[in-house]
Amino acid sequence: MNSPAEKAFGVRREAVSEAAGKLDQLGVIRDARGKITVLDRPTLERLCCECYAVVKKESDRLMPRPGAAEDTVRVTCVR
Repeated sequence: MNSPAEKAFGVRREAVSEAAGKLDQLGVIRDARGKITVLDRPTLERLCCECYAVVKKESDRLMPRPGAAEDTVRVTCVR
């Protein structure tokens, strides 16, 4: 596992590319040159597995960011 996405999600690059490609086709994200931009966060959250809320809550608890916007995303799961 060499890419940051592979390390972050513990999956092979092909799986990350497949999931990102599907979300890109749906217009939820833009995946270009290794940079993923979230275009439609509400839809992305609806498409995420149920662990998103748990991971976000725990991430916010362990790594609070004073003044951070409520819509900051640190970790997302994609089916």
